[in-house]
Amino acid sequence: MKKFLALVALVMVTAAGSAEPAPTVVEQWGGEGIEVLLLDDGSARIQFDCAAGWVEPKDWPQTKSKINVKGTLVRHTGVRPPPGYRPPRYAATYKASIDRKKGVMTFTSKIGKERAERYSLKLNEEPVLRRCM
Repeated sequence: MKKFLALVALVMVTAAGSAEPAPTVVEQWGGEGIEVLLLDDGSARIQFDCAAGWVEPKDWPQTKSKINVKGTLVRHTGVRPPPGYRPPRYAATYKASIDRKKGVMTFTSKIGKERAERYSLKLNEEPVLRRCM
């Protein structure tokens, strides 16, 4: 029993020591129907009224003013999904034009051949999000 507990303790310490810290927000942009969080690992998290999107680490160039990146988007319905249901993920293209001196961002998101959605955001502004009903 002592060997078993020692092994469990070793596994727990190893797992805890190998966990990478969660990325932190370096910039928060908000606007009507959207919030964009830029993280220190080069990723981005995007929250829309009825969808959520993300860009993988190191794909969002932190210092550039013109951005064109591939990401993922999941649409929300406003209805609780059944247990075990995983909503479909869509490949998305996100484009942004950022003026950090003025603190403004023009952002578009597009899935496939659908019409692109365009948003205006401001640095450090709270988003105005309306959840799906």
